Amino acid sequence: MEMAENKKPEAVYAEAEKFDPAEDRRTKVRIELVLLFDVTAPMLQPGSDKQPLIETAKKQALLLPEIIQERVTHWNWKVVKFPIRLILFGDPRSVNRGGIRETDFVDYVSERETVQQAISAIQARPEDVWPPAGLDALSRAYDSPWDTENEYRHPCRLIFLWTANGTFRMQTDGSGSLSADLKKLEEKHKSTLAKYGYLCLLAPDLGPWRVMTGNWDWIMMYPSKAGDGLPERTMIDMINPLAPDF
Repeated sequence: MEMAENKKPEAVYAEAEKFDPAEDRRTKVRIELVLLFDVTAPMLQPGSDKQPLIETAKKQALLLPEIIQERVTHWNWKVVKFPIRLILFGDPRSVNRGGIRETDFVDYVSERETVQQAISAIQARPEDVWPPAGLDALSRAYDSPWDTENEYRHPCRLIFLWTANGTFRMQTDGSGSLSADLKKLEEKHKSTLAKYGYLCLLAPDLGPWRVMTGNWDWIMMYPSKAGDGLPERTMIDMINPLAPDF
């Protein structure tokens, strides 16, 4: 048996510098976040801060990833990948003509400014006066190209939706019956979020939103017009349920 060559002190010190025990102990996580925005005319109404509701929603959406990263750091985890994508939904009569617009996932860790600019650029459309195509948009959120490789410990999926209104029945793959649409969506909801994360609605407590919140698992709701009046402390409380999931 050959004896291992003794390393020079300089080499030993150099290797020690590379080792960070705190870094090694942190759980590496991937968090996937889909943000849905109602862009119909009611989102131009002033909220409690006198600003249009769409601006309130955008401010919360800009703050949300920062809160998530702060909480993850607090739990001694490290976000390795943080892909975020946007879905904007408007008049259901134009679902197939730009009524729903969506982006690809963009990694917030490496392209933070790109994501922030995309959120800041969102505008509501005064010509969209019908109840928004929220169910169609939600269906597309569930169909997002989620990570399935499970490269990191227990991936997490989050969907946040801001709206100032109820929602129209599905136009693209729905049956024409609201109850049937909700049943179909619930199956997508379960297969997408069970054991992975949850849906958060910042929406009025009415119509399908009320039915979903009252009957589905992996869902929470802040009853409001697009999150109007939502305290930052409540946003933190919305993120805290992530902790037991890992």
